[in-house]
Amino acid sequence: MNFQELYIKSKKEVKETLISMWTTGAVDDNGYEEALSQAIDGLFSPESTKPVVQSMFPWEPMDQKNWKELAGKLVNWDKAYKPYKHQYESWHKLLEDNKSICVTTGTGSGKTECFMLPVVKDIAEHPAAEGEGVQAIFLYPLNALAEDQRGRLNEILEQIDPEDKQAIRFAVYNGNTPENEGDVDQNAQHLSRELHSRSDIRQTPPQILITNPTMLEYIMLRWEDRPILGNNLRWFVIDETHSFKGAAAAELAMLIKRVISACGFEDSEAIRFATSSATTGTGENAEQELKKFIADISWKRPEDIEIVTGRRVVTGVTYCQDNGFPLTTEEQQGIVQSLIENDYISIDELIQKGNSNEEKLGYLDQLCDRVGVKAKVHYFFQAPSLGLNTKLNIKRGEMFEILNQRSAEDNDYPLVELVRCKKCGQLLARANVTSTEEEGIYEYSKIKVENVESFDVVLDSGELSDSDDVSDSDDLDEENGVDEKQQGKIALFAPARDGYGNCTVLPNSRIRVGDEDEHFPLVFGGDNRCPCCDKLVTKGKSHETNELHDNNESNRQDNLLPLSVGSLFISRILSRTFLEQTSSYEADTNQPLPHNGQQFISFIDNRQAAARLTLDQSLDVETEWVQSRVFRILSGQGHLTLEEKNELEEIKTRILEGTTDEKVLARYRDLIAKCDRNYLTWTELNDRLSHDYAEELNMLYAQFIPSKENEKASEEEKRTYYLMTILYEQLGSRKPGKDSLETLGMVHTYYPELEEQWNWGEIVNEYFEDFNENFPNKVSQEDWKNLVKLYIDYQIRSDASVFYREERNPYTNIDITSFRRFASRRDHRRPARPLAPTGRFARLLYTVAGIELDRATEEQKEIIERTLSQVLQLLKDKKFLTDKPPYRDRNGDWTKETREDTWRLNLTKIAFKVYDQAYFCPVTHRYIPYTFCGYSPYLEDRRIPREAKEVAQWESYEFNRETEDEVRAWWKEYRPDYPSLSLRSARLFLSRPIYVSAEHTAQISKELLKEHQDLFIAHRINVLTCSTTMEMGVDLGDLELVVMNSVPPHPANYKQRAGRSGRREQNKSVAVTICGNDSIGRQVMCDPLANLIGRVYSIPVVDFKSRQIIQRHVNSFLLRSMTGVELGDYVYEFFASGLTIAGDKKTNADLVFEGEVRKTPTFRLGNNAARADNTDNDKSGCNNADSADNADNDKSGCNKADRPASVCNRFMNQLRNNPTEEQKNSVGALLCGTPYEGREVEFIHGTAFALENTFEELQDKFEEIATEYDRALEEREDNFETLSSDKYLKRINYQYIGLLKTSLVPYLSTHQFTPNAAMPTSIVEFNTQPDKGKYDKNSNSSYTLSRALSQYAPGRLVILNNTCYRSAGVSWQSRFTDNRNGFETIVQYKNGEISIGGALDPVQDNENNETGPRRRYTMVTPTEFRTDISEEETRDKSTQIYTRTEAHLINTTAWQRANTSELVAVRGNVEGTTPEILFINTGHNGNGYCLCMSCGRAELETQSVNGPQLPPPPSFGEDHHNHISRENTTCDNNHLKRNVVFGDTIQTDYCEIKLSKYANDNHIKIDSLDPNNNEEDKKVLHTLGMLICDYLSKDVGIERVEIDYLLTTMGTLCIYDLAKGGAGYSSRLRDVNQLEKALDAIRNRLESETFTKDQLIDSFTLFNEVYIDLRATRRWLVDEYDSRKTVPEVVAKLDPNAATVCGFKVTLHNAIRERQVVVTLFADWDSLGDFQEFIKINTPWYKEANPNRVSTCFIKDPQNIVVLPPYEDLNRIEVHTSLKQLTRGDLPATNSVLNVLQGKEKRVGL
Repeated sequence: MNFQELYIKSKKEVKETLISMWTTGAVDDNGYEEALSQAIDGLFSPESTKPVVQSMFPWEPMDQKNWKELAGKLVNWDKAYKPYKHQYESWHKLLEDNKSICVTTGTGSGKTECFMLPVVKDIAEHPAAEGEGVQAIFLYPLNALAEDQRGRLNEILEQIDPEDKQAIRFAVYNGNTPENEGDVDQNAQHLSRELHSRSDIRQTPPQILITNPTMLEYIMLRWEDRPILGNNLRWFVIDETHSFKGAAAAELAMLIKRVISACGFEDSEAIRFATSSATTGTGENAEQELKKFIADISWKRPEDIEIVTGRRVVTGVTYCQDNGFPLTTEEQQGIVQSLIENDYISIDELIQKGNSNEEKLGYLDQLCDRVGVKAKVHYFFQAPSLGLNTKLNIKRGEMFEILNQRSAEDNDYPLVELVRCKKCGQLLARANVTSTEEEGIYEYSKIKVENVESFDVVLDSGELSDSDDVSDSDDLDEENGVDEKQQGKIALFAPARDGYGNCTVLPNSRIRVGDEDEHFPLVFGGDNRCPCCDKLVTKGKSHETNELHDNNESNRQDNLLPLSVGSLFISRILSRTFLEQTSSYEADTNQPLPHNGQQFISFIDNRQAAARLTLDQSLDVETEWVQSRVFRILSGQGHLTLEEKNELEEIKTRILEGTTDEKVLARYRDLIAKCDRNYLTWTELNDRLSHDYAEELNMLYAQFIPSKENEKASEEEKRTYYLMTILYEQLGSRKPGKDSLETLGMVHTYYPELEEQWNWGEIVNEYFEDFNENFPNKVSQEDWKNLVKLYIDYQIRSDASVFYREERNPYTNIDITSFRRFASRRDHRRPARPLAPTGRFARLLYTVAGIELDRATEEQKEIIERTLSQVLQLLKDKKFLTDKPPYRDRNGDWTKETREDTWRLNLTKIAFKVYDQAYFCPVTHRYIPYTFCGYSPYLEDRRIPREAKEVAQWESYEFNRETEDEVRAWWKEYRPDYPSLSLRSARLFLSRPIYVSAEHTAQISKELLKEHQDLFIAHRINVLTCSTTMEMGVDLGDLELVVMNSVPPHPANYKQRAGRSGRREQNKSVAVTICGNDSIGRQVMCDPLANLIGRVYSIPVVDFKSRQIIQRHVNSFLLRSMTGVELGDYVYEFFASGLTIAGDKKTNADLVFEGEVRKTPTFRLGNNAARADNTDNDKSGCNNADSADNADNDKSGCNKADRPASVCNRFMNQLRNNPTEEQKNSVGALLCGTPYEGREVEFIHGTAFALENTFEELQDKFEEIATEYDRALEEREDNFETLSSDKYLKRINYQYIGLLKTSLVPYLSTHQFTPNAAMPTSIVEFNTQPDKGKYDKNSNSSYTLSRALSQYAPGRLVILNNTCYRSAGVSWQSRFTDNRNGFETIVQYKNGEISIGGALDPVQDNENNETGPRRRYTMVTPTEFRTDISEEETRDKSTQIYTRTEAHLINTTAWQRANTSELVAVRGNVEGTTPEILFINTGHNGNGYCLCMSCGRAELETQSVNGPQLPPPPSFGEDHHNHISRENTTCDNNHLKRNVVFGDTIQTDYCEIKLSKYANDNHIKIDSLDPNNNEEDKKVLHTLGMLICDYLSKDVGIERVEIDYLLTTMGTLCIYDLAKGGAGYSSRLRDVNQLEKALDAIRNRLESETFTKDQLIDSFTLFNEVYIDLRATRRWLVDEYDSRKTVPEVVAKLDPNAATVCGFKVTLHNAIRERQVVVTLFADWDSLGDFQEFIKINTPWYKEANPNRVSTCFIKDPQNIVVLPPYEDLNRIEVHTSLKQLTRGDLPATNSVLNVLQGKEKRVGL
């Protein structure tokens, strides 16, 4: 590890990679490389961004002389080394002082021993009797943490109780714990003191239980788990307590309270809590805030909590006094002292010597290497994702000047984007252009980025595009057109060649087209073409005019390359640099390790981003491996090494002895071939790769093992498929503009049959004599042969007119083009085509013939066309091509093409060899192996042939160089014609070791997570890319380096991730953060220490205001309190009566209902008497006499009184009608300490109501399945004999039984009846095996619906475990029932309101009605997204479709003001109302999706289907389409529903903020902000929404993805939680003081001179970038702040001494609790409702106030003031006579809420 080298090499790697990818073919003498180098340096690693250094010296040990005695006495410490001081302090406070603690030392400080040792010691001294329940509960937020602690706990138990006298046992109880001992994995680690199965845990509960909050909740409810808790609980250990934020903290606190109660304790006094936290907070009161947080969670007093901290001390340092050492002894001592005094310090402050970061890092290297300093360096780099800019009026020679994204704006000449044409390599300016009224004059502006995920754009692995059909095939312009109807207007500009152009730039952001200006001429390309090479740059019709062309934004990147790369790309190209800085690992076995066992861990917050990064890294390694190994193999062809000669002699001996071993004989053939000739056939090359590099091949293949169970191919066959696929992708076609083996002059194709067996004299006479006889320029035999080879190379191979068939043994009998599993690109395969009469080869022939195409006679044209057709005919006649070649179908069976004239080339006819001579192409600036009559096959501007330059002396490469610089030096000497060789290309000449990457995220299965983690620990995986799964606590051994691909959301997250490295007290360790170009990223780059590591933040708080959370805990509490009743394990045992299951659902689909075997199962959960076989009953089991119209009936039409006496119904009825006193008292105790104290009856009734809703929802699901079952059965005419073999009916039956046998407790949790431990709900799966009705065993892919709507939307690419899937459709809850069920109508009215529900049929609305509907949507809520069974999984990630999810607040009530100032009013969730957030994905431009109502296939619509019926999208065909989940089945297009949108509503926590503004400068009249009609108001609201979300995410310490904002249709700003049910984040802003604090912080931020607009842009705000207006927002914030000090005139008249203090509830709380204080409340009339609600919630403490100290004035208008008595409870206020007599009138102009504090009397406004 070398700090300086890592810094220098990282900068060099990024800089040279981006330059080489951006300038190849465009480099000239204008100094562009130097300008680019400086620009990239300034973007990626500016000198102003200082690395941060962290002390890694060991923690301070105990300093007592008798430390052994003290530690041994407390915890039986028997180690030879001293425990840390903070460890001993923890033991002492827990065991001697009986305190609870929170340990806040950093990672790797031995926090686990702080609590494990004293807990075990205490249990050993106070053992509970066997089977009497647990004594200690260890709660971990992640299962990985719990698994990581097993071995350590077992070791401690063996240490404290070596003879096992106390029989102390522990168990890990989570979702992975097997049910029975026989289910335990025998290969897993078995520990002596551990119970391994749930049955053992229940029979003999261990003293120590390790679990997580979710499983602890399940333990509380499961009947069979109840004995586990017992009544002997002594300890609660909570690791990583800081991770419980918002709703999670409240959930945990309520769960702990219920556990304490379940264990028989009235409070937590007798229980000690040992907690840990990675953060201590910031500020003067940080420790007290942390104590309060821990106290609130544990229900203890803050004074019972002790905070334990630690510090590091210097050890092992020997100051260097050598004269050559660059630092003096005093300087060394000062640096060490600074490290000890500061946990983190900027390298600039740490080391004063040196002028640059590089120099200072070099000094630090020497301090670590020679002095013994232990340090971790934190590097911060930035991905240049916003690209480079230029101005049309500035140029460098004949190119534009390069300006970075921070360049100053100019109204006259605005910044525009600088891009490069992938076709010609020229640098272009790209801008939006709009026409003006003046002819020829256009306005231009920078393009607005539409794609919110463009920050993750990853450049192609080569310099130019993979897809280059125009350049590589014989197509012409007319074959490249697409739909003319495209969107947006984009123009391209280039400085004119030779000073002449067609465009002039003018001031005021304008251009004039069609004019020439010698001062600054431009070439304008508004016709979808590059103005330099005239090639199409986006998909659009070509035109010969300069008319502006509409371009589709989604296609604009096709052949244009911006210098815009995200952090994922930077991480990819730096992976090897990072690996090379880590230590090698020597394995215990002889099995080789990838990349010498070097490794690092990589974090990224987005699962799909982690999956994409892993796949990209794997493909990068694979590409380099194939190319470099092929070159090395072919370079050695023609001679044998000494080892190979000896091997050949041994094989000859075995052959003489009569061996028949096919592998030996194959090796003999390979060695003979290598000796005899300088080329290898495709098959031979494949075999050599497989043989010579078998170990590396196996490592690569292991990353892409297919996951589908139904693949017929054997493992050996699949491995062969893999090798053939990657070889085909690298050598199957020639890539003209990309550095590859062929274009770099390393390897080219060779056709042995064509070169060695054909008689070219006869061929020329038979096929090409016509040309030679009729044109004066005779073409030689060699050139005709070259023409045929060029046709094969540049048309046959480019068209993928190939196949592979080779019969020598079964496993190579494969079809490379039909097996897509390992393909990373999609070839558009087509049969061999004749050469076009006006294509590239025709133009070559015309040029050689000496005539111009446009002037040729008809006879000349006929001759040339005949000659062109003869090329293909020759290959057919010689049987070089195969007609109707065989291919493998989906079943793996060989079949033949059925179409006529489908000629293809068998790849076995292709061979490869190294270049022995070469030509340099002047068009592509690449090497080619041969020409046609001296001409390159590439045409300038696709029309003009150019002569290629023959390289006079071609020097072969010798493999005696070890570094890229040595290769590049050789290249510069022997390849002077070629542009400078890039780093990436230079590496193809080396054989660098491969490295292996793996994904570690929550979207892959638990088994794969464990496997990847084990392989990483064994150093068999080099790069482990994680989401948050490895963030906390997991010990990964001697890890030295961590990479973060985005800025973590909170300092605690950052420190946790960075803390994965350097845990073994290495002298050097590293944490690298690659910042995005968003708000957070830029702030961190400005000052990493202040804005990330040491950022000021608040300690989490426990907020009990969420009614939903409290209600769910009451529900769970009451369920557990049911006496003498078992809930049951499954859904049917709780909700149904008399229903039992016969057989196992996997083998028997029949049901037993009350002893009778039924063929058609009864799906209702209704009355036992309501049987499906009763003639009076319908199919659902309901009596036909029952009607949904009956008020006594439920919505299914069954009488509520007829419901069976199930456990569920008995429980509901008892709670609703007769709650016991014990229940009331217990629930009252549970509510104590929350805002709902004293409302126990209300919550008990709430439990009954919630259970009723859960019951109804479950019943709907059963009826849905029943309806489809009956329909399908009726369709089959009740053919019971075939029922057992009917897969579809069986699948429905399985769904039914599966639902019945769903585990009850998880079901109640996920359906929000019981607590979910703040885990996400409304989870939507991505089903990769829709044919089997189950999910990929390697996949655990799911998102909350709000995210799934965009992440899994139809058409979207989803990557899972190095495999790419395409989302093709959806399922919804009522898909099996009436097609119209499950759909809802969303109506957006012209006044902005949104309603949901109602009929689907269109209603004729009066368009003239101002309040009528503006637009209707048909919405369906997906329950899963699914792939197409007919589409193979691949590695092809080339095409991605992006759609956005919109959010709307609906179902709100009329606004009741609760002002914080004159300009701000706020409200949130109000009891009794059901406001919801509506999430919808409306596709592109609001046109939604085309949906098959039968199978669920869905595809984006391009237009709204109004008026004439439009044809369906392409995948649906004209009349029918393939069924999405059934093989060999089609669906009729009559079942399509058009313009459907996907969405759902959730109830969550939100804060709605209504903003007003002063209508004029005198601040008298006030108007509400109106974003619907005022553009500036809209910008203020958007800007504030972004700023508040940014502030809140940092303040609470959450990821930005957990909160968002929206503008309501009524013009208010809504901040909301994305978690269903709410997480308590946004609700903080309902506290006036918190909202004021946020607004003040935002105002201060905007007043900073360094704050700019681009600091707000990130992936969440990019789409609304145009609405950012900092100036208007700053002006509004100043007005709002001033308005808080303004006393309304009406109040000032009542009390001239009044002054404003905002925050009614806090102020009132404090005022009432003070003695000798009189409080008067002044409030406007509209605050009455809020006042009533306030008293309702706060009645307990309000009643305690002296009634004589509180009075209330409600102000209707200046003359009408209602004064309430000093105290009125809620009921008396509601019936107060004077209030009822008053009528609502206009409020005074200044109607703010007022809090007045003056003198002895406090007047507080509501």
